[in-house]
Amino acid sequence: MFQTLRERAGLTQAGLAKLIPSKRSFGNINQTSISDWERGITQPELTIPQTKALCRALGVKLEELPDDFGPRWRSQPDLSPGDEEE
Repeated sequence: MFQTLRERAGLTQAGLAKLIPSKRSFGNINQTSISDWERGITQPELTIPQTKALCRALGVKLEELPDDFGPRWRSQPDLSPGDEEE
């Protein structure tokens, strides 16, 4: 879903990365981070300014961002310890 939002915005992974500031006071995140999010290798840990920049870049509201950013996270059941699937 995240990749679809990026593609709809007409952005490459590198192009999107250039629009999201780094947590440091200079630079931007890198293309590898975007790739890792899309492949489910990592989930983003974004600051509020980074999240706002991501939403602006993708042309979406916060609630339109997926709760999970990659296939690895979708394949795991959303259960708390002690919960059972019915």
